Amino acid sequence: MEDGTYYSESPIDNELKGNLYDKYFLVPSLTDPFMVFYNKLCRELAESHPDSDAKLGFLAYVNPTLPPQREITAEPQLVCYVAPIDIDPIHSMDDEKSPPRQEYREAVYRWSKVMQGRVVIYDYDQGMLVWRSGMPNPSIQSFRHDVKHYRDAGILGVSTESRNAIGITFLNLHVRGQLMWNPDVDVDQLLAEFYPKFYGPAAEPMRRYWSAIYQAWEDTVATEHEYFVAPAIYTRELLAQLQADLEAAEKLVAPLAAKAQRTRAEQQYLDRMTFARASFDTMHNYMQMVFAAATDADYAKAAQFGQAGLAARETLADLNGTFTTYRRYGDSGYAWFPGEVKQYEELLPFINGQQGELITRLPLEWAFRRDPNDTGLPRGFPRKDVDLTYWHANKDAYATPVARKDYPTTEWEMIRTDIYPQAQGVLHPDFQSFTGYSWYKTTVDLDAAQTRGNVHVRFPGLFAECWLYVNGDLVAHRTQNHMWWRNDYRFEWDVDVSGRLKAGENDITLRVYNTHHMSGMFRRPFVYRAK
Repeated sequence: MEDGTYYSESPIDNELKGNLYDKYFLVPSLTDPFMVFYNKLCRELAESHPDSDAKLGFLAYVNPTLPPQREITAEPQLVCYVAPIDIDPIHSMDDEKSPPRQEYREAVYRWSKVMQGRVVIYDYDQGMLVWRSGMPNPSIQSFRHDVKHYRDAGILGVSTESRNAIGITFLNLHVRGQLMWNPDVDVDQLLAEFYPKFYGPAAEPMRRYWSAIYQAWEDTVATEHEYFVAPAIYTRELLAQLQADLEAAEKLVAPLAAKAQRTRAEQQYLDRMTFARASFDTMHNYMQMVFAAATDADYAKAAQFGQAGLAARETLADLNGTFTTYRRYGDSGYAWFPGEVKQYEELLPFINGQQGELITRLPLEWAFRRDPNDTGLPRGFPRKDVDLTYWHANKDAYATPVARKDYPTTEWEMIRTDIYPQAQGVLHPDFQSFTGYSWYKTTVDLDAAQTRGNVHVRFPGLFAECWLYVNGDLVAHRTQNHMWWRNDYRFEWDVDVSGRLKAGENDITLRVYNTHHMSGMFRRPFVYRAK
């Protein structure tokens, strides 16, 4: 089996697959048919070549990610590579914040039993995913726990895929290597030894710097793995702390820079702080770009920060070929850093008078309601005012992402539009991202002049299938592939609402249907008049 999605109408396959469905990849689970096929093939090969000691590897990916449901034992020639690319790469298999990872843990043990231990974990290091150069994307917090399960399950070993861009991965592979050799190694001790050896006189503030990053990734309730996770991790508060720690570290190595002659170790400390500064500048400018675009809908400022971030990334790449890898493999398209900057540059003309003029930015916070049983339509949500009594009485108790997992589905709450709901703690009680139907609602006051002409509402960042209502009436519907990464990576939706708005208060309601992963808004919408 190659890297792909498979479908089969074979009567034998249909019987074997038992109409089972893989909830992670949203496809029929074909593990049992594949295993029957592989076993038959191995038996035939063994008869034809009884002296061969060859092995046949296969990938447990997409359709066969789930282990077989029948009592199947793999033939001895088979080796299975389990590839969980779509299962939360942030948290460990024992973390209560990630039921998908706990489910993956049980699947690993089952695969090991079926394969009699001939399992290799196709290990996705965080740094190979669609992230941003210079933005640390650690995986230590998960692998240090998971490797013990790999040992206990009796698997053969681990095959890691990583871009090995040190500005992103930093210590990921170093710690991985130590843990693969000895799953019981004391990771905290490894880190304690690392900082003074690597940073010299700047060890303590740089220990605080990296510890804050690792803790942010450890604590997050986000379970996704691409660029829109960034504001859930690298908050304004974290960036301020990192900047203070970095500046403190730079002061401690400043005397080394003033020396006419330096030892090799002293020069290395300076070089490593130069790397840290270029990495932080890339990260800082990237996040300022995101805040300007997603929170303020200020695309001129976002583009400026984006270009500054790309320039800092070039500095990082010039310092050493191992710090980034984008020059080798390219990063074209909206999924990548330059593509995101391009998107904001393309949004700017819709509000600066070139292709349109801004009428108003819609509110940053909207009322939100979870609708797991899809009762909102018959109950008339598009035409009813929201009742925020419960929210006002209990908002302090639900102020943290962890607490908001228990928010009742019978009540409205207030959430932000500049970060997707799961990262704000809008979760199922078991911490998984909120699937099913949900509703956003807000009001906007306009004067008569603002309602005239070719008026549009633009959602610059919006996941999942959606319906837009204006003043109670359905205006537009947008379909989406429920495997979110198979959609246009801009995730935009532009809706013509000409003639739908009125002078005075207008009700804007958004219905969202999500079957998997993210849903809802992650960039603030705005109203503009198109030219």
